[in-house]
Amino acid sequence: MSHQPSTGLWPALESLPTHAAVLVDWRRELGSEFVAARPFLRPAQAPARYYPCTHRPPCECQHRIIDDDPRHIVAVCHCDPPDCPPICLTPQDRLVLALDTRKLCEAIRAALRFQPATPGQYPGAVRSYRLGTYGPAQSPAILSFPAEEGDILAEVGGLCAAIPDPFILLTPTARHHTPAVEAALRRHGCLHFPLAQFVSLAAPGNLTASPEVKPILANFARPAQAGVSRIGQSGSVLQPSAFSLQASPRYSIRKGGGYWTITFDGQDAPKKHEKGLLYVAWLLTNPPKEPIHAMELVAKVPAIYRRQLGLTSMVDEATGKSVALDATAMPQERSHSLDDLEAALRLHKKQQQLEAVMDDDDASEPEKAEALAELVLLYEFQKKHAMRSKGNAEQLVRAVRAAITRLHDNLAKATYGKGQPHPVLRPFADHLAKYLLAPSARFTGRVGSRVRAGVAGRFTYEPPVGVQWTG
Repeated sequence: MSHQPSTGLWPALESLPTHAAVLVDWRRELGSEFVAARPFLRPAQAPARYYPCTHRPPCECQHRIIDDDPRHIVAVCHCDPPDCPPICLTPQDRLVLALDTRKLCEAIRAALRFQPATPGQYPGAVRSYRLGTYGPAQSPAILSFPAEEGDILAEVGGLCAAIPDPFILLTPTARHHTPAVEAALRRHGCLHFPLAQFVSLAAPGNLTASPEVKPILANFARPAQAGVSRIGQSGSVLQPSAFSLQASPRYSIRKGGGYWTITFDGQDAPKKHEKGLLYVAWLLTNPPKEPIHAMELVAKVPAIYRRQLGLTSMVDEATGKSVALDATAMPQERSHSLDDLEAALRLHKKQQQLEAVMDDDDASEPEKAEALAELVLLYEFQKKHAMRSKGNAEQLVRAVRAAITRLHDNLAKATYGKGQPHPVLRPFADHLAKYLLAPSARFTGRVGSRVRAGVAGRFTYEPPVGVQWTG
C-alpha cells in the first residue's frame, strides 16, 4: 500500500473537521505545506476561547483563554487537578483561521480545468459543495468533506437524490472510500476522486494536477464499451466498474496522523490512536510462530516508529560516529535493587516522558526522532547495566495486557451516526477476542493460578484461514 502523508492540505481538511482553528493547529496539521496553503485560510470574526496545550507532553484538555487584562493573555489548563503551567499568548495567537471554501473550490476547478458552476450546496448534502462541471455532458463535480464513513454515505445518498445524472465526487483523501461507498457511487455511475492522490500545491494559493488526471476523467466521460453499464437521464451510457481508482485491501491496519485506519473484511473505519493499537497492529501483521513475551512486544514499538520516521541510525555522542539502530533491540526492565534508588526513579521518570512524546500525535517528527534517539540510548544503558526485575516484568505484562484489553472494550462499544453499532469496529473487536485475546489467555497467568515458567505474560495471534493483515 502506498504511503499517505499525515500532514498537508488534504489530510488537514479531514483531521480538522470544523475547518476552523488557531494558527498553531493549522501549522501542525499543514506541516511543510503551511505557507503554500495559507491563502486558503481567512480570519474568523470571533477570537478563540480555548487554546491547544503546547507543552511536551501535552495535557488532556484545551486550555481556557483568560483575557481580563489585554496586556496579559494566558491559556489556563483546566484538568482536574491542573496538569501544566499557563501558556502566555498574544492577540495573534488566539486568532481563528477558517477555510475559505470559495477560494479552494476555485483553485481545484482551475487545476482540473472544470467549467464554472453556480456555487452553493445541495439539499440533503450539508458537507458538500458545487465545484464545477466536466465534459460535454456537463457532469457536476462536487467537493465533499466527510468526517467518517457514515458521513460520506449520507452525503452520497443526498447527492444521488438531488442529481439525476452521474457526477464526480471529490474528497480530500481516500480514507473513507470503503466498498460500501464505492457500491453506492457505482449504482449511480459516479466517479470518486481523492484529491491527495492527484492534486498538489504548486505555489501559495495554486494547485496543480498530475498527468494521470486526464485519462481518468476521459474514461469517466467515455461511453462504455462492455461490462455493466448504466444509462443516465441525459442518455449517456457509463461503465461504473471503470471508475474505481484503487482497491482497498480486505484486512489492513495502518497509522496516519492522529488516527488509525482499520480495514476489516474490505470495509474501512477510522480509529483514534490508543497505545494498545501499536501492540495489536504488530501482532496482526506479524503473527508469531511462538507466543511473544510482553517485553519483546513493547520493544517492537520503537521499531515501528523508526520505520515511520525513517530513522535507521543515530550519532554516538561519545565517538561522534553514526551507529545503526538495531530494530530488534529489546528494552530491559530496570532493577529496583540498584544502590541509588533516587537515580533509578529519575531514570524511570525520564523514560516515561520520552515515551509520552512518542505516543503524542501532536509532537513533530523531529521531536519524536530526538525522543527516540534518547530512548534507544536509555534502553541500551539498561541492557548493559541493569538486571531484570521480576516485579517490574510482571508490571509490564499487566500494562500491555491492560492496553490491549482496553482497546478491545472500546472497539466492542464503538458506535457511529446516532448511536448505532459500528459495522466495522465491532466485528473487528469480535475478531480480536476470538483470535488474539483467547489464544493469548492460554499463556497469561491468573491471580492464584499456577503459571508455567517462561510462558506467562506472552501474546499471540492465530489468524483464521484466508485472513492476512497488511500495514
